[in-house]
Formats: sequence, C-alpha cells, structure tokens
Amino acid sequence: MEAFESTTANRSDSSPSGQVAVSNAASKPTRASIIRNIDEQIQRRAQAVRSRCPPGSTPASVGSRVYGEIISHFKAILLLRAYRNSLAPISRLPPELLTKIFALDGLGWEAGRAQPCRNLWLRVTHVCRRWRVIALSSPTLWTHPLIAFPSWFPEMLRRSRGAPLVVDATQAVVRPTQFREIFGQVHRIRELRIHNDYPELKAILQSLPIRHAPILESLFVRIRYDRLCLGQCNDAIFSLVAPQLSTLSLIDCHVKWDSPLLRGTRLVHLEVQTIETSAIPTMDQLLGVLKNNPSLKTICLWNVLPSLPEGIPDLPTPSSKVHLPHLRHLDIAGEGIEAANLLSHLSYPKLATFDLRCLVSGPPQFELFVPFIVGHFDVSQGGPMAEVLLIDSEIEESMSTVRFRGFSGSGDSLADCTPKLHTFVEFRISDLPSTITTASLVSGVLKRAPFFGVRMMNIGGFATMSAQDWRDMAHCLKDVRELILKNTAADGLVTVMSQDYLQSIRGDLDTRGYLLPSLETLVFCEVPFDPPLTGSIASLENHAKPAVKSNAVLMIVECLNVTRSAIANLSKIVAEVHLEEDQG
Repeated sequence: MEAFESTTANRSDSSPSGQVAVSNAASKPTRASIIRNIDEQIQRRAQAVRSRCPPGSTPASVGSRVYGEIISHFKAILLLRAYRNSLAPISRLPPELLTKIFALDGLGWEAGRAQPCRNLWLRVTHVCRRWRVIALSSPTLWTHPLIAFPSWFPEMLRRSRGAPLVVDATQAVVRPTQFREIFGQVHRIRELRIHNDYPELKAILQSLPIRHAPILESLFVRIRYDRLCLGQCNDAIFSLVAPQLSTLSLIDCHVKWDSPLLRGTRLVHLEVQTIETSAIPTMDQLLGVLKNNPSLKTICLWNVLPSLPEGIPDLPTPSSKVHLPHLRHLDIAGEGIEAANLLSHLSYPKLATFDLRCLVSGPPQFELFVPFIVGHFDVSQGGPMAEVLLIDSEIEESMSTVRFRGFSGSGDSLADCTPKLHTFVEFRISDLPSTITTASLVSGVLKRAPFFGVRMMNIGGFATMSAQDWRDMAHCLKDVRELILKNTAADGLVTVMSQDYLQSIRGDLDTRGYLLPSLETLVFCEVPFDPPLTGSIASLENHAKPAVKSNAVLMIVECLNVTRSAIANLSKIVAEVHLEEDQG
C-alpha cells in the first residue's frame, strides 16, 4: 500500500490538485504518448524498488521486497475495482430489490441433472461478495431444495431457515434418505409433489407416523400402479391433516375418500385420475367431498365416476343437487351413463367451461347428453356464446368418435383466432346402427342446440353428410362467415347451395334465404371430388349465373380430381373460386 501511495505521489507531479499532469501539446494523447507514459511509470516504480534495496542486498531479499510491492499494488487494485464496481447502477440497488430479482431468476426451473441450465441462478452467489451476502441472507431464495442433487439438499434446507418449502420429488430419482428428510420437514412444506417409482418408498411411508401439515396448500401425488403396495403406500399420504390445502391432485392412487385431505373445506382445485377400480367412490362419497368444498373452481375426474347398477334403462332422478357456485371448469372422463348421472347431480354457473370424454353405447346413451349440451349453450339462460365451432369425426373398426369444440374468441379467421372460454365434448360411440351416421347425430344436436352467433365453423372427418343434415342445422349457420370442410363429403352442402341457386334464378329466394347468408370464405381441404360431389356440381351445368348469389370465396386446397368444368360450375354459386396450385 505504501508503494501505491508513493507512486501516486510521483505521478501527481506538480499538479496542485494531485491529478496526473496532461501535456498541453495535444488535447488528446496519442497511442505513442500513452505507451511512453506507461514506460515512464514502470521505470519510476522500478527505481522506487531499487532505492529501497541498499547496496549488497541479496537476490532473495530483493525478490522479497519486489513481491511485497506486488502484493501492495494488488491490494490497491482490488480496492480500486471495488470502488469502481460500487459506482455501477446495479450496485446501488437496495438488497430487497436484488432479492426479488434473484427470486424471479429462479422461478419456474425444474431441478434435474438433464437440465443443468435450470440451476444457473445459483451462480449469483459467486458473482461478488455483496451478491453472495444478500443471497445467503435471504431464506426465500432457498425454499426450492434441489432433489436431483442430494449433497445440496441439506444445505438448502439449512439456508431456508424455516421458510415455507416447495418440494418437487417428481423430476429425479429420490433416495430413501431424502424422503425421510422431506417428510421430516412436512410441518413447513407449502407445496409437495411426489411421483413414486421406487419400492423403497413403501417401507419409508409405512414407518412414518401421522403428521400434521399446517401450511400445506398444494399436494400432487402420483404412485405407480402396484397391486402389492398401492394401498399401503397411500396410508401415510392420506393420513396427512392439511387444514390449508387448496390444490389436490391424485394420479393413479388408491384414493381413500374418507381421508382428511378430501374432507377439508378449502379445496379450490381437485384432480383425481385412477386405473384402480377399487378406488371408485360411491355417489354419496363423491357428492360428500364436493359438498364439503363449495369453493371448488376446477374439478377433474377421470375414471372415478360412481357406477350404476346394470340394466337401468334411464337415469335415476337425483333427490338433491350439489351446488358449486364458483366452478369455472369441469373435466370428466368415463362411461357415458355414469357421466350423465353425475352431471344430473351437479349445479354450477352457466359460464363454466367443461371437457367431457365419454364412451357411450348406441344412440340412446348419446341422447342422454343432448339436453345437457343444449342447456349449456343456451345464451338466454346465461350460457356462453360459441363463436367458433370445431366438429370432427373418425371411425375405427366398430367405434365411432364425434368431437365438439366450442369457444368464444377474437379474430377474423380460424388461423388467427384467440380462444377464450372453451368447451370440449368427445363421444366414443359403440353399437352404432348402419342406418344412423355420425353426421345425423351431430345435426340432431345442432338442430336443438341454441348455437346463435357462430362466426367460424370447421367440420372434418365425416364420410357422409347429406343435404338434410345441412338443412337440420341451418339455424346455426346464419352468422357463419368462415366454413372449412376438411376430409369431409361436400356433396350435401353443394346440393343445398345448388338448390338455393336454382331458386334464386326463379326469383323465389334472395341472399337472406340462403343456407349460409353471411358466408365470406368457404374452404374445401382434402375434400374428395368423387361421383356424389361431381354429380351435385354437374346439376349446375345448364344454368346461367343468378342475379343474386353468395358473396363467398371458395378455396380448394389439397383436393384431387378437380376439373375445370367443376370449377366453372362452382363459380356459379360463389363469387370466386381459388384453386391451389399443383393439384390434379
């Protein structure tokens, strides 16, 4: 440090302010002058060192003095660097704000050895002394202990210093000792996620006493299906008493429906999915859980719907209903008649959205859901307006699948539409008679459903769709501006539009009477130009264009066997026809 002070004094020259004198020869020093200045400073420092070494000094003593000078200058440089760093804007941020920045950097990462970049936020403790002090003195930064790194886990628990923990034991192999450490901290765990793939967990959970989890708010448990240990593994989990629990997800668990976890009154999100038939509750058990939790906003029940006795032709009339005034989303999957039975026991806001996946046996069971769908979309009763409808079908061997997706959203086309409220219904229908098509089932629903204000519609996967099917759902098509048919028979639609066209020639129909009076864009995508369709188109061949016709633009995309005559005839019922290039 003395050498630093002496060299600073030498560099000050005769300047009264103690600053290094600057030559008046030029306002800006040249590179050569800078190099000469540095060389002169080095010479002066070397001279200062030699002046402190009396004649006759040994090389060792001189080297020791030189090393001392190096250390002194190095310490001075560290002080100057520290002072320079303190002038940086980030160094003037208060510790509280830096703590929030560090916390944001660590949000959302999933600890795992395959994702080391997720843990880079820990490097803030090695950037500088100030950052390290702030990070180590902030318990909230250490409340997500890294399960994937066993050697780090105890240290992160210590640094959290009693703060509420978020423990995710689903991303990495968890050792038995770690599980013991986890459950040893259950009194201060706020969120806990467990995915058991390991036989060791059976013995660990069985050895644990009943624990109280006073601040546990979120619990996710997924236990691999094992008939030998499934129920025993769950005993310890379902014996937890968690009065603050608001989010509960149980996947592939042998659910104990009388557990304190399900008998609380603060649940907001409930998810139960299982493949274990013995975990299915009775209707009284399930309704009891729902009744005890009136604040539920989201419910997901997959394959846990209460069974009905075989041979019951109709749904039993519910003696009472469970009212869920705060419900926003309902997700149900299972047998159709069981799902319909549960829905008949529930009451919830009309604006609640739902996902429904059901296996139904024949048209009679399908008809059970028609009143439910019709009532849900009744705008006059407060239901949501379905501005966009996506309807598709597929057939695999003896199973037919029909899907409805309805949602409201902003945008001028399906490509740029942003969905908001949504509803999804999927029916897998077995035992469908050959005289009934999936298209007739769909048109039957749309004929009764109050779908008003539909702006965009996408229909796909229907091998047949007759003119009568289109006529049956005419009231749903009044406001449709964009209609897309994908891999769907279009002969029925063309037949109806042709009939409208012919009536307009006779003067019996104006645009307001068209099937699609508001249509602007019609898309045929992968539509087969087969004999039924080409026959419908050919019926227009001997007629001139009408004085009044649709203003729609027809886009033909990825369709085979499209002929010039077909395009010419189609142009009589729409304003323009655009054919994608390179088509046959």
